[in-house]
Formats: sequence, C-alpha cells, structure tokens
Amino acid sequence: MKKYRNLLIDFAIILLFTVLLMFPYLLHSSLAIEHDTFFHVSRIAQYAEAIQQGQLLPAIYPLENGGYGYGSPLFYCDVFLFIPAVLHNIGMALVDTYKLTVFSAGITMYMLASKFTERSSIRLLAVAAYLFSNYHITDIYVRGALGEIFALIGIPLILSGLYEIFETNKKYTSSYFFGLVIMVLSHNLSFLLCFILVIIISILYLPKCSL
Repeated sequence: MKKYRNLLIDFAIILLFTVLLMFPYLLHSSLAIEHDTFFHVSRIAQYAEAIQQGQLLPAIYPLENGGYGYGSPLFYCDVFLFIPAVLHNIGMALVDTYKLTVFSAGITMYMLASKFTERSSIRLLAVAAYLFSNYHITDIYVRGALGEIFALIGIPLILSGLYEIFETNKKYTSSYFFGLVIMVLSHNLSFLLCFILVIIISILYLPKCSL
C-alpha cells in the first residue's frame, strides 16, 4: 500500500513539473508565433474538417493553404491529433486544442529511471532534467515542433525496452514496441536517429550476448 501511495505522490510531482513547464501557455488564451506553430495548428483544424467528412486517415487536406491543398498527412501522421480534432469539432477553441497536444514526456522518463534506481528523488530528478532540457523547451516555445515533442515521449520507452531485453533477458517487451510505434508515427527523422542509437547499444551488448 505504501508503494502505491509513494507512486501517486511521484506522479503528482510529475504533474506539478508539467504545470510549471506549461505555465506560460496557461497564463494566456493565445499562442506565440513560433517556427512551426501555424503549420501544426492548421493540421488540427484540417483534420477536424476531415473527421467531419468521415475521413479518419486522410492523405491530403484539400482546403489547406487557401484551397490549394497540402499533403501534410503524408509526412506527419495525424493519429495523435485525433482527440484535439474531436474536441475542436465539439466546440473547444483551436488554440486550446493545440496546447493539449504539447504534453510532457515525464511519465515515460520516470519509467526509464525506475529501471536504474528505486530512489524516488533520483527518478524525479531525471524527469525534471528531461522535461526542462533546452531541447525540449526549445521544441515547445521556440520551434513549435509538435512531431519532435511527441517523439520525446517514445525515446524513454525504447530505452526501457532495450534495458529489459539486454539486462533481464526478456525476449519481448511492450515498452520497446510502443516506443517504436510512437516514434514512427510522430517524427521520421527522430525515428531514424533513435534507430541508429538502438544499433549502437546493440553492438555494445554483443559481447554479453555471445557468452
């Protein structure tokens, strides 16, 4: 019982970290004009329109760019935008639906840290370092890089899965599978870089696997 209570406390602290991270967004009912803000906000708007027309996985958005259309779903999968698009269709402001997509990778990083230590303080320190890293903050508040924000959720899952495979000799791990799915569906370049990382880690473990 004490274990679950401590876990709930840790999750509450992670939620507090997330609130602190998103605090500038929570203060205003508008969005800053970042590098890719208009692009990703338009994805939600056009996906909401596609859902109204019964298209759950459209290949192009014919109404985007002043009616000239654009094939953004060919490059960015819109699966993770389904809930924001539905919320927009039932009346939520487009700006607010975008803010919901910029959620943190705190839970998955906590899962990864749990593989290495049982001390909550160290786990939470790892979560804070990951959430408030320059790269993550830049993705949110400078670049508006929604695909990479999603990808940062999958990376700790992949690393957790690799730890389970190589350190506990598991033949299959769901965290590795879901991490790969998130990476593939969120950001192709991040997936490629993570794939290279997986190869490097696998090579490093080859001597152990050959024993």
